[in-house]
Parts: sequence; structure tokens; C-alpha cells
Amino acid sequence: MIRFFKKPIVRRLLLLIIALAIAGYSTWQLQAYLSQTRPQEQVLAAKHDIPGFKVITSSDLGYVTKPEGSKTEGALHNPKEIIGKVTKMTIFRGEEIFPQKLAKSPLILREYERAIGIPVDVIRAVGMSLEPGNHVDAYWMQVAEETKLPSQQQAAEETVKEAEMIAEDAVILDMLGGNNESLFNPISQLAKDKSEQRQQVKSSSGNAPNVAILKIKNSETKGTVTAVEKGRIYLVKRRQ
Repeated sequence: MIRFFKKPIVRRLLLLIIALAIAGYSTWQLQAYLSQTRPQEQVLAAKHDIPGFKVITSSDLGYVTKPEGSKTEGALHNPKEIIGKVTKMTIFRGEEIFPQKLAKSPLILREYERAIGIPVDVIRAVGMSLEPGNHVDAYWMQVAEETKLPSQQQAAEETVKEAEMIAEDAVILDMLGGNNESLFNPISQLAKDKSEQRQQVKSSSGNAPNVAILKIKNSETKGTVTAVEKGRIYLVKRRQ
């Protein structure tokens, strides 16, 4: 065994292995040192895996800490350019957002989907806390017909049917105020405290009627249109 290690070629190989090990360890230590001392910056990226054909919301975005200068050229770093857009393909967690992976319009509809506007208010729209990309179920409630006689009114109220689901797993595309302007503010969506934003939405809408723009299945279109004219629609937010 001793004679084996005395061979010149073996000694050279051992020295080479030791040198490579020292170089690797030194490089690792240098990278660790630079990562701690090099200036850092916050880079906008996907907070989790975002599937294709999904409207991006503030909850889909986050910031990752990277060494300064790590932002990829061509990626979008302004949340206003991302929130409300629809993904063309899956965007993976920690990945920067590129315009090539986003549709130009948030109203992108597949062949079996339709967009429809329905009137809502604070009570019927989860306290106006909905935002683009939220998934909801739409329920229709028949309104009792008004009558002049109290006895007839009571009888009419007793005949009101139980609420019926008219659209399942619909997607909020936008929320419009009485002035036909979007109540959705992309910039404030990344704020940690959303209570201030929701209060702003409520105050901006005032007592004016609001409209929720929903993406529903084509098979649900006729029933939803009929429900708008014949009763009230309540939106129930699904687990996201």
C-alpha cells in the first residue's frame, strides 16, 4: 500500500484532488461572503405556481431578495403591468414575469366561456372585497312580488324559493362603479394591509350601483341573463 502512494502518478492525482477540494471550498466561501456583503434588491416574481389561463391577482405576486443587478432584462417589474392580466402558460414560483407569458387583455375567453356584467352591491358582493382573478359562485334569489294587501304580501314572501346556483366557479374580471370606471387599483393591491384599499373601494362607489364582470361557462349564459332580470344575484367567494 505504501509503495502504491509513492508512485509519482498517484502523488500527482492526490495533489490534484486536494487542490480541487481547496479551490471548491474557497469558491463556496467566497460566494457566501459576497452574498452577505453584496447589496441586495427586491425583485418582483411569482409567489407560487400560477397556472395558465388565470387572471393574476396581488396574492399571486411577491418579492424575492436577490443580489443587486440580478433583475432579468425584459422581465416586468411594475405590478401595474401584471395584475389583472391572464397567463398564457404556467409561471412557476420564484420566476420573474415576462410579457410573453401574459395575454394582452384580461378578458381573454376560451371557446366555451363568456363574459357578462351583473349588478351587485356591498351585501351581494362579499362586502366589495372581490378583486380580479377571484373565483366565485353566483346564486340567484327570487324577489317576492310586491302587493298592496299585507296578507297577500305575507303569502308572497312565504312562497319565495331557496336560492339556486346559476354559475359555478366563475371568475371576477373586473368591478365597475356607477361612473363605469374600474374599482380595481393595481398598485395598492401589493400593499400588506388591504383594509385601506377595500375602504377606498367602498367610498369611491358610494350609493351608486356597481357591476361585476364575470367570466362564466357558455352553458350558464342564458340562466344568468334571465336571473339578472328576474331576481337578485349574490356572489359567494370560493376558496382560492
